[in-house]
Amino acid sequence: MAIDGIRYAINTSFTNNDNLLAYYDFTSGTGTPLDFTDGVEAVVKNQDPASNTGVLSGIIISSTAGTESAARSFATGTFLNNKKARLSASNLKISTSSLNYNSLTAIFDFEFDTDHPVTGGVLFGSLDKTSQDVNGEVITGAKGYNFGVTDRGNLFYQGFDRDGDFIHVASDIELAKRNIISFSLGADTVEISRLDYLNDNIHKQNFTIDASYIANSDQFYLGGSNTFYNTTNGDNKSLSGYLNEFVLISGYSSSEIIKTIGSGMIGEYFSTTEASTTRDEVTGYSESIIYRTGITGYEFNVTGTLSISTGRDMQTGSSTAGGTQAVVEGDKFFKYYELNNGVAKTFYKEEIGYLDATSGFTYAPTGSGAFATLGLRNVGTNIDTHVETEGLDSEGTATINLYESVAQTGTLNEISGITQTPLTRVVTIPAVPVSGVRLTGNSQDFKKDYIYYLGQRL
Repeated sequence: MAIDGIRYAINTSFTNNDNLLAYYDFTSGTGTPLDFTDGVEAVVKNQDPASNTGVLSGIIISSTAGTESAARSFATGTFLNNKKARLSASNLKISTSSLNYNSLTAIFDFEFDTDHPVTGGVLFGSLDKTSQDVNGEVITGAKGYNFGVTDRGNLFYQGFDRDGDFIHVASDIELAKRNIISFSLGADTVEISRLDYLNDNIHKQNFTIDASYIANSDQFYLGGSNTFYNTTNGDNKSLSGYLNEFVLISGYSSSEIIKTIGSGMIGEYFSTTEASTTRDEVTGYSESIIYRTGITGYEFNVTGTLSISTGRDMQTGSSTAGGTQAVVEGDKFFKYYELNNGVAKTFYKEEIGYLDATSGFTYAPTGSGAFATLGLRNVGTNIDTHVETEGLDSEGTATINLYESVAQTGTLNEISGITQTPLTRVVTIPAVPVSGVRLTGNSQDFKKDYIYYLGQRL
């Protein structure tokens, strides 16, 4: 229902409906809330969710009849025919008392009549001009202002100030067959807008006015005006078109707010409940230190052998005790020495001559015939002998092992970084209602390809 959509849009924009002065929904047709005057005239009630539904109801001017039945028949069968307010059939007159006209926003769901070419007319008419002769000089004053459509299908704002009558035309705004249009007045500015929901755009033009010259009017008309540039009749029927809905808001409203409210006018409110879901929620982090890896040492492995020439023969062998031998003074014999007190496994020998130890001399002559020359005596003794085992490496080479170094890898003491692993827990998101406005209606009606002028498409 449209009423649910406008209620949602108003509460979304203002948190409450205090600023919503009037709301008319004509799309209910015969179900549109009506009342009747003593006249008898049919009255369209100011509908919920307006802040005060007891005021700002609109009298259907042409519904004046002798009976309530006749007035109701005109209201539902002619004016509200086809579930729209036919402005060519009649206008609505809304009486006002404390309405602040210089700070006001009006939003219209307006639709052209396809059976007729576009003709200029007033949508919101409160302009009421008066003249008075003061000492032979005619003084002209005015209340309110008009908002409507020109014969060329452009939106206009008509007012009166110290310089007299003026009209601002929003010539940059192109209309479609059906339009959400508005004017918003405040702070010496009037903003005229058309909301393009098909392309998610706002088309608007701003005009500077002197709001101090706007006097509050006693009433305003939907579809007519007491003063218009081509009529002086408040029962003005020249505008060929329909109103689907109308919203009146106190104060200046931005075009973004108007766009939200307009979506509620042409849309349907919806509310659904989504199923509960789960998600992982990070509760903290666990940290791990990463140490660098690299070479910790080397291992040497034998890969083969290598024979190296020494350049000379190498003597090898061993010496063992071999008993005793009798010698006399002057005899030659070999004396054996073990290196390093016998620890080293080698020896060497020295050829010496025997000399009587009691002679007091220590002399070991060398050379051929040395003992005979000295006249040695025949003094003898026994000496230790040795058995000498010799070997000979005739090749003169040495064999050595060849090694390779193999790097040993592992963990070093140096820190290269820290890794953080998130710790999570599963959180259940309960089912929540989802609400909003879903746009409805024929999208073709909102396309900007409709406007005619004098029967020709522009």
